[in-house]
Amino acid sequence: LRSAKMKESVYDLLCAVMLGVGNMCMFLGYDTSTSIVEPVLHSVHDRAPETIDMHAGYNGTAMCLLLFMFVSVTAPWTIGTLGSKGSIVLGSVMFTLHLSTFFYVHYLPFYATSAAIGIGYSLFYSGHGAYVTEHSTKRTIERNSAMSYALATSSLILGGIVILLTSRPLKGDTVDVTNSTVETVEKSYRQYSDGEIRMMYGAFTAFAVLSNVIFVFLPTRAVENSLAKVNDRKCRIGLGEQLKTVFSTMLEKRMIIAAPVYLFLGLVTAFWISIYPTTLIYSKRLAEIENLQAYYIIAVGFGEIS
Repeated sequence: LRSAKMKESVYDLLCAVMLGVGNMCMFLGYDTSTSIVEPVLHSVHDRAPETIDMHAGYNGTAMCLLLFMFVSVTAPWTIGTLGSKGSIVLGSVMFTLHLSTFFYVHYLPFYATSAAIGIGYSLFYSGHGAYVTEHSTKRTIERNSAMSYALATSSLILGGIVILLTSRPLKGDTVDVTNSTVETVEKSYRQYSDGEIRMMYGAFTAFAVLSNVIFVFLPTRAVENSLAKVNDRKCRIGLGEQLKTVFSTMLEKRMIIAAPVYLFLGLVTAFWISIYPTTLIYSKRLAEIENLQAYYIIAVGFGEIS
């Protein structure tokens, strides 16, 4: 009996570790990319304006988050249809497709996959939460959640290191704006070459593919005394009923009270991960400091773990 319990506890831990490592590999690419995508695409626009618009980084991120918000209301129905593992795998594949578009940047695949990862975000996070509960008990849920989150947030540390190893700014990448005209001032920030972009995003895509492989091999059997069994139903309800349930929950008093906190958390996360890092490159003085953005990303990663 003790041996059986030990095997079940090892299985429980294995599921949590695989999910966390997969998270780490996937978000190593996407979260790190979110911090640099605006200046990267701005650099491409300067060299070939017809391929991508000037602020495509911001526009693509906004498109992703908007779709994520709207599609998330269908998450319960999606889990019932695809299952937790299916949602995770499909969501992670969409992230991989998006990162692969940076090998040859063009606005059509970029915006198409930006929209796709908005859907992928919803699929992945709903599947992630369901998978954790299916493979955790009351005794292990805190450990498994903390382990998965810690591994996922460590992705920023590794992402910053990837930038340090693959990004090699050339002398003259930032332009001195002293006594310059408006035309030259517009280019007074860190420029990313095509070679740098392909090196960085090649590494990001490789890790994303690795995450796809890990998620494909995730075990599916729920642990004994799984928390998910509490909500197990013999008959699935349809999408319409699911939407009614979701919207009625959103109108509950406790949800309305918590809504400002969720709104603040979303705004702060978007600011520190996407908007603030861009200022480190668009500022002339800061842009002259080599790899400052990579150090910032690494520091944020340590902060999230602690």
